[in-house]
Amino acid sequence: MTRAGWRALGIAIVLIVHSVCVLPIPSNVPDDSFDHPVAKEELARWGGILESLGYEIEPKQLGRDLLDVGQAIADKKKAFLTPFRPVLRTTGTGQAWGLFTYPNTRPNRMHISWRANSTDEWTLLYRALDPEYDWHESTFRYRRVRGVFDDNANQVRRSYSNFCDWVSRDVFEEMPEANEVRIHMVQTVVGLPHQEPDDEMKVRLVRVLKRSDAEAGAE
Repeated sequence: MTRAGWRALGIAIVLIVHSVCVLPIPSNVPDDSFDHPVAKEELARWGGILESLGYEIEPKQLGRDLLDVGQAIADKKKAFLTPFRPVLRTTGTGQAWGLFTYPNTRPNRMHISWRANSTDEWTLLYRALDPEYDWHESTFRYRRVRGVFDDNANQVRRSYSNFCDWVSRDVFEEMPEANEVRIHMVQTVVGLPHQEPDDEMKVRLVRVLKRSDAEAGAE
């Protein structure tokens, strides 16, 4: 085979491997995956579509069949990619996540505020997706920064504390009168189009940082 032929073969292998990597196939699907309201709605909808095509199946059975098929495909994907894992890990060119199966119905919205004294009201600096409170919006919108606090919204890691420390230092630097910074998430409920709006909001992951602690940590 000529050099051009080997190059073409190498490119083809890279394209095939990465095409398999990006397939939105979950590696593990728990049995309660279809207990989610959106998932139930989708099962009922697809059950109706299949029924109109002459294939009758109950939504629960459709869910079980999908779990079995999904797990079988995931196993084959894992077996195919196993020989390439060392190269993907070394080069950092793998795909660590799949596409979203259905929308997040309990999204978290980050808030950042400050106050001069513990008796004062909090002054809001930033609220995600709010043009009125857009302090450092371009920074928080950047995908690698957004990935830190978005990722911690559901499963808190050490990186969330580091993120809060970093944010508080910027606030203290820009707001000389600030002595406390509060960072937290507000979780809301997003329903299906035909459902009544749910106004439930839950405050989560509250971090209050003091200027004295930030200055001590910087020494």
